[in-house]
Amino acid sequence: MTKMIEAIQIGSYAPRDPATGEFMPSVPLYIEATERARTSEEVLHREIAHIFAGKMRQYAEGCEMIGDKAIADALRPDAGQPAESAAVPDKPRKKRGRPKK
Repeated sequence: MTKMIEAIQIGSYAPRDPATGEFMPSVPLYIEATERARTSEEVLHREIAHIFAGKMRQYAEGCEMIGDKAIADALRPDAGQPAESAAVPDKPRKKRGRPKK
């Protein structure tokens, strides 16, 4: 009886044709699906999502800077909702200098 091994695809490889230099059909690359591999895959997905979210935030801020509010609002899931701030509002500052006459 053949032992079945569970695998995770980690990428693909497309070799080049030695005669023409063009890409040949891609071949998937697999590793055995161990607990360590699954955990690593989950961590990798979170890290990539974090990077992409940061880039989208930069893009939305750039759109706001150039005045394209419609695109900036469309890119944000919380668009149109009031911003919740846990910070305490600033106290009014005391005026400095000589009093006016």
